[in-house]
Amino acid sequence: MIKTKLPHYEIVDRDPFKQFTCREFWLPAFESPYHQHLEIEITGITASEGFLHVGGEVTTFKPGECFLLGPKLPHKFHNPQPGQSKEDWARSLVLHFEESCLGEDFFQLPELEKAKNVLANSSRGLRFSKQSSKAAIRILWELNKSRGIHRLTLFLELLECLANDDAAEFLTPVTHLPYTTHSTNRIDRVTRYVYDHLDSKITLEEIARICDMNTSSFSRFFKAATGRTLTSFISEIRFRESCRLLKQTEHSVTDIAFECGYESLSTFNRQFRRFSNLSPRDYRKDSLKQELVC
Repeated sequence: MIKTKLPHYEIVDRDPFKQFTCREFWLPAFESPYHQHLEIEITGITASEGFLHVGGEVTTFKPGECFLLGPKLPHKFHNPQPGQSKEDWARSLVLHFEESCLGEDFFQLPELEKAKNVLANSSRGLRFSKQSSKAAIRILWELNKSRGIHRLTLFLELLECLANDDAAEFLTPVTHLPYTTHSTNRIDRVTRYVYDHLDSKITLEEIARICDMNTSSFSRFFKAATGRTLTSFISEIRFRESCRLLKQTEHSVTDIAFECGYESLSTFNRQFRRFSNLSPRDYRKDSLKQELVC
């Protein structure tokens, strides 16, 4: 095990219209810092090689490999040298999802026992065999372009592919899961507090107090740990929760605005447009047209 700095706490930029987000990255070099997030991640490397820092360990990665990284497992894909031409750039397909994305009890179905087990093992990180990685990357390519019900069937096909790989190898030892650092505990405390008090005004002073810090120290700590200010963090959580309520409930737009802590309907409309380029009402209408909603 090597000594690494504390990971950034990342809020994954997810498509609010979809249960899971699949994106392609094609850059001179992978540029994400050492970070962690609440979502499960499946990454297929299609070009470039380098080092994967994961949970305090370091291994290598190369084209054609597929990795499964669990919630809050710190990681970073690092290229020693950026590609000089586009043909040499780093390229990957990355899928992010929450285990509850298809319902809290979905993976309790007996038919999904193997998928449930592989997701449980994601807490240690997994590298899949050459054969399974090749099949998984093929599915990721198709999933990235698909829509509607076919997207859901591809997601399940991908999980089945990975769950049936008996040659997959762990990336970290059982005993090394750095989830309980003081920094991570503070961020978890802040996140829980924000969700629990979303319908009320949340101040920097309150948040700093629950972390046993003064406001200046907390602001510096939070920006270093998450890469964003507390204000932007709260705004993103309010937006996500309002998306969920617009799609999953029949609450009025006005009620949702106040449930999510917006001071007025006009503020809600303005902030919602800033994130989605849609009004809350238009977002609700569009989400109902989707064949697969989150």
